[in-house]
Amino acid sequence: GEQVRAKSRLVAKGFTQQEGIHFLNTFSPVVKTDTLRLCLTLANHLHMKVSQMDVSTAFIQQKLDIPIHMSLPKGYQEIMKLPVTGDQVLLLHKAIYGLKQSSRLFFDALRGVLIRGARLVQSQHDPCLFYLRKSNTLVAMVMVFVDDILIATKTYALTRDIKKAINARYKTTDSGIMRWVLGMEVTYKSESEYKNSNASNNHVIKESNLNRAPSSHEKKGKSYEPGSKEEWENFTIKRYITFSIQKYVNDTLEKFGITDNAKPRTLPASPSIDFTKEGHSKLKSETLSEEKKNTYRSLIGSLMYATVVALPQIAFSVYTLASYLQSPTEVHLKAA
Repeated sequence: GEQVRAKSRLVAKGFTQQEGIHFLNTFSPVVKTDTLRLCLTLANHLHMKVSQMDVSTAFIQQKLDIPIHMSLPKGYQEIMKLPVTGDQVLLLHKAIYGLKQSSRLFFDALRGVLIRGARLVQSQHDPCLFYLRKSNTLVAMVMVFVDDILIATKTYALTRDIKKAINARYKTTDSGIMRWVLGMEVTYKSESEYKNSNASNNHVIKESNLNRAPSSHEKKGKSYEPGSKEEWENFTIKRYITFSIQKYVNDTLEKFGITDNAKPRTLPASPSIDFTKEGHSKLKSETLSEEKKNTYRSLIGSLMYATVVALPQIAFSVYTLASYLQSPTEVHLKAA
């Protein structure tokens, strides 16, 4: 939800890699949004508490399965006091950011940790969902989205054991009880709080406090270390769990400079706009410049993400606009 650190990284020129020579498999799955929503709803129904952790520098901890050489970074020879001959290269022992297979190697290694170290079972329906049953009862679920990990369990001891298995292999950051996930703010509400909440609270244009919602014990003036036993024990499970991408949408509006002109609408698109082939043929003279075309494509990509994670009601409008990515016009840009 908010920036916590600044980073700098050495990134490989992965676009120069050739399949079969520098890599074999590159696909790395992430948890499906449908799986995420279903499991979080199930966890709340089963009175599980969901913790969140992040693997630090995930991609640079995996051993490569194929030898890869890389040209020396600028300034490396001066720092290491090496003669500048122009024919020196580095042999990589581990993956780094930029390599096509880095994400795949990390997921394969993390899967081994969760299965062998934490004794979890990988789901056959979603490769990024792992679970544990005891006496035919579901007691734990783990969801993986690249290097973000969600752990849902009924007991602190089980959460601690799963984290211990992961920490034995990786350096992690423990965020404690889940408050943000995939750009969505997570709020826990009792039945009365849910019924009394204003329906406009999640409106994408409305101004509000975008920081994470404080938990019940924080409201009483207490705070606990994220991931600690005290935080776990003092967190109260409530009947409803809600998700809001208000911050993501507001950030998108600000990114594209349309915050001041954005106004609430009851419909996701104006019914007066003609997006048929006949209507589009009349707009040929209003095609955008390359810069505006890139802006339009980036905006549609942002809207597609919002559609998938939380706003299915705008799906038809977004995917209609997405069909004009090749040759958008001013009308399409304004509609977006």
